[in-house]
Amino acid sequence: MLAHSPLIGRPAKNDKRELVIGRRSHGYVASYRYVAEIDTVFVLAVRNQREAGYAVGPKEGKP
Repeated sequence: MLAHSPLIGRPAKNDKRELVIGRRSHGYVASYRYVAEIDTVFVLAVRNQREAGYAVGPKEGKP
């Protein structure tokens, strides 16, 4: 997906972007940087959303 639409992820700090993959707490967050001058995406990290510090919603068993 990033090969065709590298700016699809939301902006993050330090010229990075984040792409949410999957749903709710079962998904992942890919942190990446797109360098337009060389038309290249560098994937920096892929984390489970729970690792990334996302809040768990009420359907997941927590208020």
